[in-house]
Amino acid sequence: MSSPSHMDSKINEEKQKKTTDVQVVPVVANRYSVSKKITTQNFKIEKRWVTGTAKIEVPMKYEEIYVNGKKLGSKGGLESILSSMKGKNGAGGKKGESNERVVRKKKESLKGELAPLFEGSSNTQEILPLFGEEILIRKRIRQVGEAVITKRKVTENIKIPLSTRREKVIIRYPDGTETDITSRNTSSAS
Repeated sequence: MSSPSHMDSKINEEKQKKTTDVQVVPVVANRYSVSKKITTQNFKIEKRWVTGTAKIEVPMKYEEIYVNGKKLGSKGGLESILSSMKGKNGAGGKKGESNERVVRKKKESLKGELAPLFEGSSNTQEILPLFGEEILIRKRIRQVGEAVITKRKVTENIKIPLSTRREKVIIRYPDGTETDITSRNTSSAS
């Protein structure tokens, strides 16, 4: 029989053969983790006075004086009245005089003594009140609108493009078949 030391050496040799046949190959893969974080963002909301200009066209009514259907004070109004009086009275200037001179002479001749307005009355003047609409502009501060400020919680799902790297372990057998063992190990590990 063989000695016990000889037996021990044979067992050690077999163990060494077995250990040399097994090789550990590290497979590297990227893993990722996702976390959420609450962030606070401040907004400044303020009201400011702004000055604007408004243009308004408003129709207005007012009274005017007309003498014999002609507007008093308009261009050609008084002059045409005086020139028509010149034709009726027969008094007038020379034929070569311009209308302006005739009107000026008529105005100067009106500066004489005042006479009563109506027969049998001693009134030399009558006051006619002239009425008209007047525009009053009044500004006051009043509420012209309101702004409603609210805050809401909104949940959004965001897709984040993320690239990961991993290594594959493929075993090729002598008969030409291949087996990918990486997917089996990673699915069982996770």
